[in-house]
Amino acid sequence: MLSGSAVAGVITDVLNPSYCFLIYSGFGLLVAINAMCLPKEIELDDLEEVTCGASFSRTCSRVGQAFKIPPLKRLLLFYVAMGCTIPVFVEFMYFFYTDVAGFTQIQYGILGSLGAVFLFMGILLFNVAFKGAETRSLIMWAIIIEVVGGVFSLLFVLRVNLKMHIPDFIFVLFT
Repeated sequence: MLSGSAVAGVITDVLNPSYCFLIYSGFGLLVAINAMCLPKEIELDDLEEVTCGASFSRTCSRVGQAFKIPPLKRLLLFYVAMGCTIPVFVEFMYFFYTDVAGFTQIQYGILGSLGAVFLFMGILLFNVAFKGAETRSLIMWAIIIEVVGGVFSLLFVLRVNLKMHIPDFIFVLFT
């Protein structure tokens, strides 16, 4: 993921966007071909072969059993409600970074790489410090962090950082 963001930044900067989408879809095709070529041993469950339909049915059954557990059911409902009510501006922010703020594709790739590094650090931090924490408090802190991040994004879109004489890339890097 680290090298992917950096390489994507260089390729998008150098090539026509249509070639970038062609390369991107080519990787998806490679993943699909690789999945079809997996050895049969992976499909074996308790030493008997399982069809795709039976595997899907068993997975749906297990998910249905998980929904009978009240905390999991409430957590799922929370994420569904959050997904339905909170807008996602990923594509908008990409064009805002590149068109309005003037970031190059390489700078955008660097931000993606740094995001991957901090994601990894967050996973390590969770495993070391928060693995035994209550799910409710972790979700609360995630929401608080999301709100703070949203405020910084709003400040960036409103260009408040420039009024405070903070360059765009530095502001985005540290927020």
